[in-house]
Amino acid sequence: VVKKSSPDEAVGVICKVKNRFQVVEYSEISSDTARRCKPDGELLFNAGNICNHFFSVNFLQAVCEDNENELRYHVAKKKIPCLGENGVKIESHKEPNGIKLEKFVFDVFPFSKTFAVWEVKREEEFSPLKTSEGSKDTPATCRRDLMAQHSRWLKQAGVEVPYTNK
Repeated sequence: VVKKSSPDEAVGVICKVKNRFQVVEYSEISSDTARRCKPDGELLFNAGNICNHFFSVNFLQAVCEDNENELRYHVAKKKIPCLGENGVKIESHKEPNGIKLEKFVFDVFPFSKTFAVWEVKREEEFSPLKTSEGSKDTPATCRRDLMAQHSRWLKQAGVEVPYTNK
């Protein structure tokens, strides 16, 4: 996991629900819950899921054979292109106009008898790709972050690196 960068970061959180570990997706957490803090001011739900999981094949086979029907769907509200009344394709919607039902690999967490979480440094382990263009989580930001990581490794090995993270 990485610590969430803000309450609104589009990343699920690993937490306990009914005494079982699971990921609660960012779209399933109310704004008030996402903003809750500990007495020291740190976010209460800050264990950001970066989807870097390790499972045994036997565990996954057992869940698929014994618990597949218990894996719930997540509802994702989406802006879906469609045809207007005149038959012309409508590309952009101001509000979501459809839903997508999703299941995720981490939905198996509640079936695990043993569970551990390892917090890593964001700048070393996490640079999400979520949008094709824009200001964050794009191919360009991923390339920038990967270049910065490789530059850090080279500098640690004593190599002079002209790259700056801009």
